[in-house]
Amino acid sequence: MSLPIIKFVSLAALRDKILVTFFAIILIIASLSGFFGSALVTEQPDFALVYKGGGLRMAGIISLVLFVCFYVRRAFDTKEVEYLLTRPLTRLQYILSHSAAFALIAAVLAALIALIIFFTASPDTGGWMMWSYSLVIEFALMSLIAMFFALVVPSAAGAALICFAFYALARMIGVLLGISSMPADNDLMMALGKLMEVISIIVPRFDLMGQSEWLVYGTSQTGGFEIDRWASSDAAKSIGLSWFIYLQAVGFSFLVITASVFDFSRKQF
Repeated sequence: MSLPIIKFVSLAALRDKILVTFFAIILIIASLSGFFGSALVTEQPDFALVYKGGGLRMAGIISLVLFVCFYVRRAFDTKEVEYLLTRPLTRLQYILSHSAAFALIAAVLAALIALIIFFTASPDTGGWMMWSYSLVIEFALMSLIAMFFALVVPSAAGAALICFAFYALARMIGVLLGISSMPADNDLMMALGKLMEVISIIVPRFDLMGQSEWLVYGTSQTGGFEIDRWASSDAAKSIGLSWFIYLQAVGFSFLVITASVFDFSRKQF
């Protein structure tokens, strides 16, 4: 990897004022979560916390995807890519350096959200730690996925829309797998169920990450996912889920970076 490239991309994020813009979004979401929470009769702090956590997560994903997609396409439009490749920099180094830079920006954004949740609300400590840990991985994976689609799709807006559709699918994959596991009435539904199982292999389980109920009830809530049927305690299940999320991060990061390197190596400049 090239440290100057990582520094350059990080400075580009500051130059584009992504953090300043996100701070403005934070104020809006915090205000709305307080307003919606105050409109409830019972458990106002819990509902406000859930609204804030979910809203900040979505705002962070949108901000991150838009920055990565438009940055990558702008690099192509301004011939910045061609210029950098004339330097002593291989295409593999280019992809790895940008992957590290985007993942770093994603981690900073996720950490900022986690700190805001911790200091402006009263989340369960264990649940908050698990939520923050999974949020960093979710954001890092989405930054790599956004980079891949921005390399493949020649339009920044088109790449961003595909990323949002992919994120929605990854968030719903658990529900879709649950539906596909139900007894099928006909051959078509059975075939669609098998197809969904195949698709789930290449789609990360974002529905298991950043679960809002962790902030309120702690890590005893695992979204109905039986990570270890022999686990005798909630702590053991939490550790199992942590490892599952980590292995997903390693596996899908390798898959997306490999696909990005393959596509980028085939491009002619």
